This record gives sequence, C-alpha cells and structure tokens, in this order.
Amino acid sequence: MRFTATKIVLICLVSGAACTNEPQPPVLSADGVVQYMTSRTKQTVQCDGRPIDLAGNRNFMTLTGPCRFVRVSGAHNDVFIDVIPGGTIEITGDHND
Repeated sequence: MRFTATKIVLICLVSGAACTNEPQPPVLSADGVVQYMTSRTKQTVQCDGRPIDLAGNRNFMTLTGPCRFVRVSGAHNDVFIDVIPGGTIEITGDHND
C-alpha cells in the first residue's frame, strides 16, 4: 500500500494537472475581505477594488483589475497581481512567488 501512495504522489508532482482542483467560490468574511481558500487551482480573479485574501496552498492565481489590498496567507502560491498606486500586498504565508 505504501508503494501505491508513493506512486500517486510522484504522479501528482510530475504532472501537476492531474492533481489540480476545481476553483471554489470565494467566501466573504465579516470584515469584507474576499477569501479564496481552495488549494491546487489555477484561476483568474477580478479584484474590482475589493480586499482579497489568498488563503489556499499551491495555487496559480492571476488577479486583475484595481487591487487595493491583497493578502497572501497560504503557502507555495504563484500569484500575479495588478496593484493600484498606494495599494498593499501583505504576504504572511511561506514560499509564495
């Protein structure tokens, strides 16, 4: 059984696409921050000036539009962001690019 699990992990690491989840809808927190908590997804998100929190892990995210506040609290994410002048990017997670 251990060899089967190891084989699956290796396939996921090599192919990447085989281990990609479907993006889930964001959650709106009590303080108005839009939270994306899905892991292992690839998606494009419109900021529209809303504060965004990327809390998932191992995502490939592109944020477009006027982003005024973006927090990356997950780990191992690749994030492309258009930040407005005076905007803020806060990175509290580990190994994010």
